[in-house]
Amino acid sequence: MRKLFLTILLLCTLAASACAETRSYTYGGSGHDILYDAAVSADGRIVLTGTTDSADGTLSSRTKAGRSGWALCIDAQGHVLWNFCTRRGSYDTLRYPVFMEDGSVAMLLDTSHSGLYEVEWILLDRDGNQLERKILDSRGVPWIVKSGGAADDLSSYVIHALNKKTTERLSLLYTFDGELIRETDYTEGKYFPDPVLADGTCITIENDQDVPLDVTVTFHAPASPQMLRVAPADGSDGALLYSQPDESSTPLGKCLTGIDVTQLAPAKDGFIFVHVQGYDGYMRAEDLESINTYTIMP
Repeated sequence: MRKLFLTILLLCTLAASACAETRSYTYGGSGHDILYDAAVSADGRIVLTGTTDSADGTLSSRTKAGRSGWALCIDAQGHVLWNFCTRRGSYDTLRYPVFMEDGSVAMLLDTSHSGLYEVEWILLDRDGNQLERKILDSRGVPWIVKSGGAADDLSSYVIHALNKKTTERLSLLYTFDGELIRETDYTEGKYFPDPVLADGTCITIENDQDVPLDVTVTFHAPASPQMLRVAPADGSDGALLYSQPDESSTPLGKCLTGIDVTQLAPAKDGFIFVHVQGYDGYMRAEDLESINTYTIMP
């Protein structure tokens, strides 16, 4: 199985209030354009996914009309690198991009046609060319299947299945390579982390369906890094990390002594961003609270 790049696996939601400088860019055409989700690659490319029926503006290179799933790739300065559109049926929508270690990007397509509801896995290379695709789940009426984001531990995709006649509900877990892991009890809600650049810049998406070029992507640069307190751990060659100077605060994790540690964003939605020499990434708060099982190595 392809390995996910560490910082992409450990993405988290950043609070806009913790950001200062902002810059915005608009994308789309004269039609109906929506972007829902985004992911950031190790080299700073951003892929956003949604749906479009435009064939002008940002999407002027399209040769076919009609609603399609839409993936847009931009760089950190907002320049368009490529567009990818795909159409299999009605209401096609691309969701939940995830970058792989080799720079390719996986995503899911929600579609329906001929009485079937389907979720399809698609893999694109770094230039937006299709490498692979396959149907993960396909069910006829009264079943509806929809992509449901990522599992809580960010280790797999979640697909939801609902029987409208019997109200039976279940979820299926798939690897980011599109391989079935198992069927499980229905998981309420959807979760997918908001994107963030390596310097702590967070990215938000706003859709205005009444205006051409109607998707606004905003970059929120952090005001300034916040230093963490580093304290030696008793009986250990490492040090504990604290978000507050108060010695009674709960330790966030553990690292080796003598290492500069910076917190770029406050903890939110169970994750916290920590920058340590040789490591940048997000850590689950529930893991970090157990310092005996989580060590940050330089």
